[in-house]
Amino acid sequence: MSLYSLESLFADAVLDALDVRFAQFLANLQRAQAPDKPVTPVLLLSAALVSCWTRRGHICLDLVALAEQPLPLEIPPQNGRCPALADWQAALHDSPLVQPPGAYAPLILADNQRLYLHRYWAYEQALSQHIVARLAQGVEDLDETALQDSVQRLFPATATQPDWQKIAVLIAAQQKFCVISGGPGTGKTTTVVKLLAVLLEQAPKPLRIALLAPTGKAAMRLQEALTRQKQSLPCSAAIKQSIPEETATIHRFLGYQPNALHFRFNASNLAPVDLVVVDEASMVDLALMSKLLQALPARARLILLGDKDQLSSVEAGAVLGDLCAHSATGGDNRFSPACWQRLERLLGQTLGLPAGDAAAPPMQNAVVVLQHSYRFGNDSPIGQLARAINAGKAAHALRLLHTPTVGQQRILWFNHADPYDAAVIELIIQGFTAYLHAADAQQALEHFDQFRVLCAHRQGELGVVKLNQLIEKLLIHAGKLPAGGRRARWYVGQPLMITQNDYNLRLFNGDIGIVLPDPQQSQRRLAFFRTAEQQIRSFLPTRLPQHETAYAMTIHKSQGSEFEQVLLVLPDSFSPVLSRELLYTGLTRAKQSVAVLAGAAVLSESIQRRALRSSGLRQSIWQTL
Repeated sequence: MSLYSLESLFADAVLDALDVRFAQFLANLQRAQAPDKPVTPVLLLSAALVSCWTRRGHICLDLVALAEQPLPLEIPPQNGRCPALADWQAALHDSPLVQPPGAYAPLILADNQRLYLHRYWAYEQALSQHIVARLAQGVEDLDETALQDSVQRLFPATATQPDWQKIAVLIAAQQKFCVISGGPGTGKTTTVVKLLAVLLEQAPKPLRIALLAPTGKAAMRLQEALTRQKQSLPCSAAIKQSIPEETATIHRFLGYQPNALHFRFNASNLAPVDLVVVDEASMVDLALMSKLLQALPARARLILLGDKDQLSSVEAGAVLGDLCAHSATGGDNRFSPACWQRLERLLGQTLGLPAGDAAAPPMQNAVVVLQHSYRFGNDSPIGQLARAINAGKAAHALRLLHTPTVGQQRILWFNHADPYDAAVIELIIQGFTAYLHAADAQQALEHFDQFRVLCAHRQGELGVVKLNQLIEKLLIHAGKLPAGGRRARWYVGQPLMITQNDYNLRLFNGDIGIVLPDPQQSQRRLAFFRTAEQQIRSFLPTRLPQHETAYAMTIHKSQGSEFEQVLLVLPDSFSPVLSRELLYTGLTRAKQSVAVLAGAAVLSESIQRRALRSSGLRQSIWQTL
């Protein structure tokens, strides 16, 4: 085994300068605090790796998983390996900068296995403690008769049995914390609208409800769905009126304060709220989720909605995936026997489904995975491909891509990575023609959402930046855009995506607009955006917050969006960013058809790779009895 010195790692450009500087900082700190303790190469390497690992989205460094393995770097040095487990543990125990949980030190070693930056260990502990405490509370004064009446009225009989949406509402109504997961089209938003009605009918006084999402775009989509769906609920006008339509980002709800260390609402200043719903929870990182729970009163309910199979947050953590850890066996809902019996009593029927372990932690009864997709049924080509990808069945997925599809949903596979292929060019031009021929801004925005190019990378030949430039050229050559348009900073027909929140203008990261002539002054150009109420707002482009051209966008940015058609573009060689979660997320943004531009080898390797993140949250939640 060869253990590189920190200097060698830095010189060979295999570690980021930030990670090396952090390791050097800790080395200087130990020399100042404990001059009698030598700064070992293992300590330096550990500090640099835990910094690197956190930036990659992990919460901690798993020593058992990495011991004696090649260094987990994008460009690993030749023969560079991690230390043997016993040597690694001994070196960390010998440093005063590494302490067990509960101590105050830069690095925390938990269970002699997981090495954390102190801040992320504190986030994980706070989140775990708040969830476990909520699970232990129960609900006071639950009126089961009224609950049964509400659920039976809101959920008419269906041929799909069991009705997991109905079960999700019953589960959530009986506790202070619940996770409702499910893929696209499984009815997560429909379920939560009915859940809000049930809880309002149970409440002796009006509830203070906060409807949240991680991004402005996701918050707007939640608002659209709630506004549309609550009107058809079979409940009183007063209950409908009490279901709020206003949504907010988590940052806005907590009270983001520029240049401040804390949000306005925090553990010392709790938010005045009784019920919080967080949509698109898979996008919420550990730090933000921890801060949210710390800011909630102990009596407040928390409902998380999201797709456990989607990509995790851009920042560190895979909170929703850790909370749904029990569903690794295919998404089965295995509640405890006592929970099943209560459900059957409330439903008035025998479900006849297997129960989980009676001795399992309370989290077992707090997660419901919706099983039936109303968009991607058993016969759906997109649904079949998505399920094969989730199961890691690469050969089966490639066979499905090879199989011609008929009907409304279609899959097209370009078994290469050439965007200049004539069929690919035709697909792109056809996809963007409708919005460029629209009669007005409303129609242009509606048509633009029918087609989108989704990329794995932002940079590179098949990344967002280069493809946006290519698509502009193709549309100009096809006569769809004016020839001189690209030379202007803003040209007629240019789609824009906001990349920075502006609360004053109510424009948020991910919002899509289109540059069009001002109807009142044709020589002037305005950027038109659509609100959750389907109203059109216009701005001078010079007033917009940070933005970019948006024919193509990353799969990460597309989370929470839906398009009629998608062109999914992967790089021409395997990249660390590729995984089955990335493919699944991009694929399921399409409602009707998807075209995949990727070679078979890249697809196969991506499907077989999981985007797993090291964390102790799963253990602390699921091993708590």
